[in-house]
This record gives sequence, C-alpha cells and structure tokens, in this order.
Amino acid sequence: MVAAGSDILVAFLNEPQEGFEFERHRKQWPLHITLVSWFRVADEIGLDTALAEVAQREQPFQAVLGDYAEFGEAGDTPVNIIAEQGALKTLHKRLSQVVMEVAADLPATPWSGDSYTAHVTRHGDGNDRSVGEVLEINSFYRVRLGAHNICRVTKRFVFGDPDEAAA
Repeated sequence: MVAAGSDILVAFLNEPQEGFEFERHRKQWPLHITLVSWFRVADEIGLDTALAEVAQREQPFQAVLGDYAEFGEAGDTPVNIIAEQGALKTLHKRLSQVVMEVAADLPATPWSGDSYTAHVTRHGDGNDRSVGEVLEINSFYRVRLGAHNICRVTKRFVFGDPDEAAA
C-alpha cells in the first residue's frame, strides 16, 4: 500500500502547474505516463538536484500512443501502450537509478526495471487519446501523495534546460 509522503515520477500529457492537487483515484489523475512508481524519499534536496541533472542531459522526444490493452492485477485497467518503448524505458532506468542512489526506498515491482512498459491509462469521460497520437515528452514531474489521499505536483523537470530543470 502506498503511504502518505510517497512520491512518483511521471510525464504528464497535459502539463499541470506545480502545486496542482488531485485525488489519488484513477479517474482523477491527469493523463500521464508513469516513469518511476511510488517510492519514499530520504533526501528531497539531493533527489531534486540529481533529477535536475538527468533532465538537463535529456532532450525532448516524441512517443506514439499504441494499441489498447488491459493492465492491473485483475486485468481490468484499460491502457494504451506506447508504441515504441525505447526512449521511455531508457528514461525509466535512468530515473530509477537516481532514485535508488539518493537514499530513497524504491520497492521492486512487477512493472519496473526490465518489466517496465510505458503506457497511458484510459480514463474515459472524454480523456481517452487516439491510437497513433504523437505525444511530446519534454519534461517529467515529481508528485507527492499527501494526507487524505490527495496528490500534489511538487516539481517539474524540463529536458535540456538547466535554468528550468533547476528551478
């Protein structure tokens, strides 16, 4: 179970402002690609510094929304898999390594490491995207789970921009 104070790294499809809050429920999450699943941070300043360094070295790239699938323990979570996994798998590995190096508790999951599959969860209610849609990936975010199951966007890390990445 994910506890308050846990963080997650994601690439949002529609970029929210830092401080944006939403309920941690599948239908409330802004559309996103999870890059590193929930973890606990021991050194937030060190983590943000290391994540900014990764972002500065990255260049914006495109990802194409691929086929429909069913994920989750019960196979009842509708998703679109990203058609070409290469860039997102590489980013997942880099970010996971940074999280582990900065004294964060990053639990092993069946969907991380070599088993990572980049995808966008389909929310319904008009938030679905079309197969073949090109997604611009130019940043990632750290999101913190707070009290009462409320998530808060805490930091945006912009690719290739040292001023934005460190801001």
